[in-house]
Amino acid sequence: MRLDDCAFETSRLSVADWHSQTDGVETLVEVVCDMLTADVTEQLPTSWQGPYSAERAAAWISDRDADGILLLAIRADTREPVGLLMLHEDESSRVGRSDVRLGYLVTQGQWGRGFASEMLGGLIDWARVSGVASLVAGVAHSNDASIRVLDKCGLTRVDGERPGGSEYLYRMDL
Repeated sequence: MRLDDCAFETSRLSVADWHSQTDGVETLVEVVCDMLTADVTEQLPTSWQGPYSAERAAAWISDRDADGILLLAIRADTREPVGLLMLHEDESSRVGRSDVRLGYLVTQGQWGRGFASEMLGGLIDWARVSGVASLVAGVAHSNDASIRVLDKCGLTRVDGERPGGSEYLYRMDL
């Protein structure tokens, strides 16, 4: 399993490496500036909270590229960017199988349309056939919408919290 080969399609989305998905859409810097609004980043780490200039977006892109794999979800019908999936392979993974930490966000204009569940469902389907051992996600206590997405997609809340006490930890063994 190679995490950097992660790409999939759902009924409404094309999801692939974020550098490859911006052909004919927008530059990645523009996508990041458009997506990372104050409302979208409110539940994310403090250092990610807006506003985003082109310079800050370029630095954020560079930092995320160093952290792991980022996938951009594009609507199949309009080629409009919808969301991001952030994936990081756990270094303590079992031989031949990987434990993957994930994060996701959906651009504010697409909230409430089921895209987060669709992105996560597509990722789960890809992970099952790709040798992923488990998926793990953290979610802020106050992020009710994301908690519903994780529950709906079959991830289970693990007893306890992530270090720092502001997030719940969810997991799915595959």
